[in-house]
Amino acid sequence: FTNRTNEAVRYTWTVTSAPSGSRAIVENPKGTVTVSTPFEYHYLADKVVSFTPDVPGNYEIEVTAETVWEDRVTREMNARSTWKTTIVADGEPSPVGCSSASGNGASLLGLLLIGLAGFALRRRD
Repeated sequence: FTNRTNEAVRYTWTVTSAPSGSRAIVENPKGTVTVSTPFEYHYLADKVVSFTPDVPGNYEIEVTAETVWEDRVTREMNARSTWKTTIVADGEPSPVGCSSASGNGASLLGLLLIGLAGFALRRRD
């Protein structure tokens, strides 16, 4: 469903697994994206989703996305997809975060796009 220009998508990001003692959360975990430039969605500046691991270890992050309106091509309503990824953080525990093997965690929009693109491809089957 996200291989459409400006198709509104409601999203929810959740930390489903974290190392013992972690209090890391996803900032701005819920919202809606409606604007895209050739099929690349953009968060509003004050709604950017971000995640900063606070202790070393593996963090499992899940995103659920759902269309808001009827798809202009398939006419499907409330199409829904869930996608998970693991972020591996190393370094010393810190109140400002650790480093991450998969980036600094701020590229959750990229994960959303990858996960939703996969869902769009499955829907065509």
